[in-house]
Amino acid sequence: RERWRFEAGWTIASSAAVIGETVVFGDASGAVRALRVADGSIAWEYKTDDPVYSTPAFAGGRVVFGSTSGAILALDARTGDPVWKVQTGGPVVASPSIADGVVFIGSSDHVFRAISLNTGMAVWSYDGVESFVETRALVADGMVVFGAWDGRLYALDAKTGKPVWTWTGERPSRYYSPAACWPVAAGGRVFIVTPGPWMTALELASGREIWGTDN
Repeated sequence: RERWRFEAGWTIASSAAVIGETVVFGDASGAVRALRVADGSIAWEYKTDDPVYSTPAFAGGRVVFGSTSGAILALDARTGDPVWKVQTGGPVVASPSIADGVVFIGSSDHVFRAISLNTGMAVWSYDGVESFVETRALVADGMVVFGAWDGRLYALDAKTGKPVWTWTGERPSRYYSPAACWPVAAGGRVFIVTPGPWMTALELASGREIWGTDN
């Protein structure tokens, strides 16, 4: 049974984040809204300059997301007021992950960043990505794992940003990149899919391929 419906009037191309009694999402107008779960009414709204295709992440009382303006922004989760903004060199269509007070997110400027959730200051950045990032990174066992549209899956040290391993599938092409999936982990393995269609299980610690299937 439908409880309520909210018409944004613009394309909603990302998922929402549930934050307490609100649900937060962005749309192609550049608006980011928090709707009350109870009735769908607007708790707050923040307007960016360009479309938002990034799924927000929440921690420490802050909502973090990327904008196609090239900005990574943090808002107060209660009021929607801006807290900090980091400008990158390309549109940000990736979705952030937050762990231990650090925001992890890639951009279209071929840089993957770790940013302090509290201050917005850079913790580290990795500029070895050869194409743009659209995924939400996996943070597990001290590593950050994400794909990019260069055919590669990257694993970086979460504390330093130094590369631990990279993986390329049997078809080393941007068209078969593990870039649109959100990696998940269990039992010391990371699981990804590519447009092959193909699912692969890798050893999280080393990146060694354990199995792959198109079943």
